[in-house]
Amino acid sequence: MNQWQLYKQLELIPDSIPKQPTKQPVLTLPLQLAWKVFIDALANELVYEQQVEYLERCLAQSQSESYLTRKTWRKLWSLME
Repeated sequence: MNQWQLYKQLELIPDSIPKQPTKQPVLTLPLQLAWKVFIDALANELVYEQQVEYLERCLAQSQSESYLTRKTWRKLWSLME
């Protein structure tokens, strides 16, 4: 008898444990879906705000200079696409 078998016997651990059903209450499903939609909307808004702030920084930098460099134009066009 190996150590695991001896331990199971001493602790009265059965060979198999019946799996408990994990049925969720009906009310939690709509709340979970609403929460997921809410989090997705916030994440998309954050990404959009970051893009706008980046564009504003690029424009502010280019306005402080007397010209727009090719690199700045590429950044602006890549964000607009």
